[in-house]
Amino acid sequence: MAGRAARVGAVVAVAALVVTAVAVVVWRVREATGPPPPADQRYACLLESASGDDHGALLRLEGPGIAYTGAAGVFAPGGRALRPGDPFRTASVTKAFTAVAALRLAERGVLGLDDPIGTHLDADLVARVAVWDGTSVAERITLRRLLDHTAGLYDYATDEEWLARVQDEPQRTWTARELVDWAVERGQPYFPPGEGFHYSDTGYVLVGMVIERVTGGSLADAYRTLVTEPLDLTATRLERPGAERVHAHAVIGGADTGDWNPTFDTHGGGGLVSTAEDLAAFLRAVITGDFLTEASRAAFLTTTPESDDSYALGLRRTDLDGDDAWYHTGFFGAFAGYVPSRDLTITGTATNADDQDTPAALMETAYRIATGSDDNPC
Repeated sequence: MAGRAARVGAVVAVAALVVTAVAVVVWRVREATGPPPPADQRYACLLESASGDDHGALLRLEGPGIAYTGAAGVFAPGGRALRPGDPFRTASVTKAFTAVAALRLAERGVLGLDDPIGTHLDADLVARVAVWDGTSVAERITLRRLLDHTAGLYDYATDEEWLARVQDEPQRTWTARELVDWAVERGQPYFPPGEGFHYSDTGYVLVGMVIERVTGGSLADAYRTLVTEPLDLTATRLERPGAERVHAHAVIGGADTGDWNPTFDTHGGGGLVSTAEDLAAFLRAVITGDFLTEASRAAFLTTTPESDDSYALGLRRTDLDGDDAWYHTGFFGAFAGYVPSRDLTITGTATNADDQDTPAALMETAYRIATGSDDNPC
């Protein structure tokens, strides 16, 4: 178990790096002997390349003249075939939902993105959460800085000891406060608030705590009333401990994580279960529709200079052959991307969590097939 935990820790450390850009993966290729196969056949080939005996992959593309859904591999190790409509854990793709929930509350005047966290959280917690050179600098931490990862908070989710604990005690119930305490007690801030960029789930847990404080309800209720019900995302919900596991199972080091207690990842930075169809509808609504006000949408899609203009509020921006694309990936393999200039959504999952390159690579390669810039017959 300890050896497996170490391997998982290494995987997570790699994950923290690979999410900073769209990865490039060389897929299985055979020599072209004629015109490339139809796009649907190439999408199917990508899915086969990303699946295996104990894991699967599914992909959905939707845009003008483009409609594809497909899946390959298995729903769970030793189980049935994975289906295109199956739900899956979204992991860090949840961050976009957390950001939108906060923006909706800001529209109602319940909170402000530039509120210091001390406006909404207990003073004793705030005093401990960010200490730099022996002095608390938490008064400089705002909700916006938590959402765009410029608060400098130590990231518990990439702490190898924490990952080992999760794997050694997969049925343990974690509270939001325990996750923040782990970050405070086991690591130091990376920099004073506003003076750098470092991806940190700890900040999103604090945002989740603020949302619960100002709404007086649970984070699950906030997602439902602020986001999923208004958008009719009927397959999207925050996973609850003890609930029946009806989502695709991700594997790590050969271990099936499907029955892990989800509370290690359900406090703002992850934890939603969704489908490729729901994720596509969500991205299109919050980026192009009138679900958010113009001011909220501008805030949502404003990247921070500290991230080299690659991270906004719960979404990343990248360049795909000259097209801006907004996207996020998740540790358990989820991916969700939208290319505004082509009105193209690319969503799905690849449930082999040992290969953190695959989700972004699936998006990039599927985009190139859809746009005709990739004639690789796979």
